Amino acid sequence: TYARPVSNKNHTREHFNNHVEKCKANGGVVQRRVKLNKCERPYCPAIFGNKRTEYLLAHGRMDEWRPTKSFITFDFETVDRRYEGTGGTVKMELLSILEPISMAVTYVDDGEIIDSEYFDIRQGNFIVAALTSMFTHASTMTLNDQRRITLLGWNSARFDNTFIFRHLNTSDWIIKNILGSTLNAKFVDVYHKELDITIRLIDAQCYAGKMELKTFVRDYSTVTSVDLSKGVFPYEAITYDTYDSVLSMSEPFAYEDFYSSLRGCNMLTAEQYADYVVEAGKYATRWDYLRYYNIQDTIIMVQPLLNLIDSNAQYYVDMLHGVSHAGNAAALKFMSCYFPSLFDPSVPKSRDFNMDADYTHEYPLMTSDD
Repeated sequence: TYARPVSNKNHTREHFNNHVEKCKANGGVVQRRVKLNKCERPYCPAIFGNKRTEYLLAHGRMDEWRPTKSFITFDFETVDRRYEGTGGTVKMELLSILEPISMAVTYVDDGEIIDSEYFDIRQGNFIVAALTSMFTHASTMTLNDQRRITLLGWNSARFDNTFIFRHLNTSDWIIKNILGSTLNAKFVDVYHKELDITIRLIDAQCYAGKMELKTFVRDYSTVTSVDLSKGVFPYEAITYDTYDSVLSMSEPFAYEDFYSSLRGCNMLTAEQYADYVVEAGKYATRWDYLRYYNIQDTIIMVQPLLNLIDSNAQYYVDMLHGVSHAGNAAALKFMSCYFPSLFDPSVPKSRDFNMDADYTHEYPLMTSDD
């Protein structure tokens, strides 16, 4: 049984009573009715699911079509918070959870990075501050016809979004739509009441598949002139109780701090650690290095995402208009019926859909011999 709170209980009770009366009138049998379109047309979500594409195609202006290239990437950095108890005279760890201590955001407007921001726990309620800044930046960016912009995190559906959910219903913005559950949402639409802007939270893995971020960057990047390295950070060397004192130090982390108990070995080789020391030496404190590391995780996502957008755009499929890799693949499949020459260069462009062409044909009725 699934239940949810409602604001108007009388209205809900009225709907339920109407449902009961219909069931009695039908004798308890479910009546299924199919609602057909006014005219027949092929199924093509890339066209009929996107009002902008549908309009341009209907008016013969597909040369003006452009994909959505404005979006936001974000990432959290977390530390362990351990709760301990005692069993008799023995102290033992009862629970360990991850607590966010910083958040980075990168803004991409029409395919170009325009700004990156960093927020951390020293600012107080830094997640609300980050969301406020996102809406403010979004109001100056190129939005789609629905005044919506996409917020992308890596593996965010099962991780980063859990830190944001508790801050998504405020006096300024509310959750407008959600597909899935709060533990693993396909997408979440957050609407700002005053700015009339919607931010859609989607896991970037929905467009690329399950893999590590460094694998995604390596496989989908084509630009070599930009630093797309992920960097390193010793998560196990910091806990929620010690993060401020540890990160306030000026010297780089020791080699032993990069030991991973999960892998049972050090995450870095001696050469990699030497490179880290050189990079860390550019920053006054470990807080400053954390800022660089956190922002870098959001920047390296941008170029691979733009490549994915372009690969779909060559077939008039707007990747960010969809919500999954499977959905965009289906859109590509049905788009090949309208524009076969895009998928097969040997097919003449005269075979592509043309608004001025006459597609009315009379076909003879089929008989049993057919």
